[in-house]
Amino acid sequence: QANTDGVLALNKAFNAQLEITPPRSVHAHGNLEAILNILAGLTLCFIAVNRRFKQLISWLFISGALLHSGMLYLLLLGQGWAGKLLLLGPWTVLAALLSLGVAAILGFKGEIVKD
Repeated sequence: QANTDGVLALNKAFNAQLEITPPRSVHAHGNLEAILNILAGLTLCFIAVNRRFKQLISWLFISGALLHSGMLYLLLLGQGWAGKLLLLGPWTVLAALLSLGVAAILGFKGEIVKD
């Protein structure tokens, strides 16, 4: 118990020295985008479309997460240029969702497909 209390006290002192405390919204956006990436990847397993189209959808989701949550983190670290790219993230995720919807309309099979 004494070790735990000591470690917690050191952690509290260290956190008090930090200048930047990321808001919860950054973590929430990152977690939601991570789950969205996983679900999109699982959905792509059931869609029979061109391999390049599937790769485009995957890269759109990854880029959207990086351009949104990643730029929020960089902005908090004092990188002002990240704010200019920040608005591209949600639009990229929206384009990825639209592309996934089109792919599902064109080739959803209801079972795992082999590419």
